[in-house]
Amino acid sequence: MLTWTPESTNAEQNARDIISAAMWMHSTFKDEVWLWRGQAIKAYGVEPGMHTRVLNTPGVLHGDATVHVATRQLLRTARSLRLDYEGSTRLPDLALLSHLQHYGAATPLLDVTADPLIALWMIAFANAKEPDLLDGESGLLFGIRKPPRDRWITPLDARSFANESGRSVSDSVGEDVWWYEAPDVTERLRIQRG
Repeated sequence: MLTWTPESTNAEQNARDIISAAMWMHSTFKDEVWLWRGQAIKAYGVEPGMHTRVLNTPGVLHGDATVHVATRQLLRTARSLRLDYEGSTRLPDLALLSHLQHYGAATPLLDVTADPLIALWMIAFANAKEPDLLDGESGLLFGIRKPPRDRWITPLDARSFANESGRSVSDSVGEDVWWYEAPDVTERLRIQRG
């Protein structure tokens, strides 16, 4: 793991240095596809929203089993409200989770983008209703190497997220990092290239 912090005490110069460093990495290592994640508050760990909420809920067992239960409940609720349809297409579990996440739901997916400028935008404008709210906070930009092709999940993978049969996505991934590129079922997903 490599970390870097701008050295200037000037906030504007720091912003320029961060953008320059991100674009240098993005262009220099373009053959090694990088994924980018921007977080507006550096105190947060690199965890999906579902994990963060489970771990911060008092009286709830912390761990993957609880995340699976909460995720299955989220999927059941979304399907009961017919949020799993985009036009006439019924979204499989991962596509539905990705769709819900882009509208603020906590899911077990870690939101990343292939574009460092979008990740930087997520740091600067984390709160759409109050863009200046987090201006006093220090954010973080993560550059993550994309997993090798044998750990990619297809956009419309039809497996359930988690079930008891052992043939679900969560059973297949184990402890490894996998890449799932959500299908562009909405304009918002296409624009964010997440």
